[in-house]
Amino acid sequence: MKESIDSILQIFSSNHFLFHYNKKGVLHLRGKESFKFLNGISSNEIKYTEANFSTNTLILTIKGRILYDIEIYANNGDELYILHDTDQRIDLLEYLKKYRMSYKIDIIDLNDSFKVFKGGDIKNDFEILEFKSAQILEENFKVFLEPLKDNNMKNFESTDQNSYDLWRLLMGIPTRGSELTSKTIPIEANMWSSISFTKGCYIGQETIARIHYRGKVKRNLACLMIPQLITKNSQVFNYENKLIGELCNYFYFKEDKKTYALAYIDTEENFKGNKITVEEIASEITNNSYKNQNERLLKT
Repeated sequence: MKESIDSILQIFSSNHFLFHYNKKGVLHLRGKESFKFLNGISSNEIKYTEANFSTNTLILTIKGRILYDIEIYANNGDELYILHDTDQRIDLLEYLKKYRMSYKIDIIDLNDSFKVFKGGDIKNDFEILEFKSAQILEENFKVFLEPLKDNNMKNFESTDQNSYDLWRLLMGIPTRGSELTSKTIPIEANMWSSISFTKGCYIGQETIARIHYRGKVKRNLACLMIPQLITKNSQVFNYENKLIGELCNYFYFKEDKKTYALAYIDTEENFKGNKITVEEIASEITNNSYKNQNERLLKT
């Protein structure tokens, strides 16, 4: 497939796509205290309210940095499924077992028995677990958990993980490994929707609350458009030639002859249309849909 901006946007604005979500694995928490346990160690409210429950939450360090960015799915109040980054599988398992203590739950690793897909309104007659996506800007997306032994969903794939990653970049959605590291504070990454400011205590809450009520962070994640090829994570300067940040992720769309990038920059410089330079190339800050949606939810 040709990787143009319009083609990527068109794929994920349609309601008929499917791809193997191969960067995600599955853990299963089973037992009547599953929700209580996860609610106590993560940043968002994890309380079963309805069938097809889904939410995104974070497990943080005591200093409010991101350890794990996870998606939670459930169809009843006695068990739930955790989607996690596959390269954190062992670390997350060990973390959950460490904090399980006396909670009446079982922690089951499903990575070797289930495959994760993400897509639109796919009609099928397969025996799979199906949930609405927990992610912001994915209100019409679904997550499918299919047993590996069945292996039917692959026949319906219409795109791939790479195209999805490009869509996330265009939307301003942070990804682990580039925008999200062990040093990232979630508010810097515009991840307001993954945090509850009304729930009980959790690890890292004090830092997050202090930043929130102080009103702002020094830097946050911005979307950039650079009208030329960029080949490295370069520094970003404002119109006065002051250093304001550095790229952390980028992609050059050959058909459009433009590079779209994500960068952590000074908060006061992060507004649509702001003129900047990257490698002495006149560039600009573009619309960050993820940031906008999170800030709207924060005000409601």
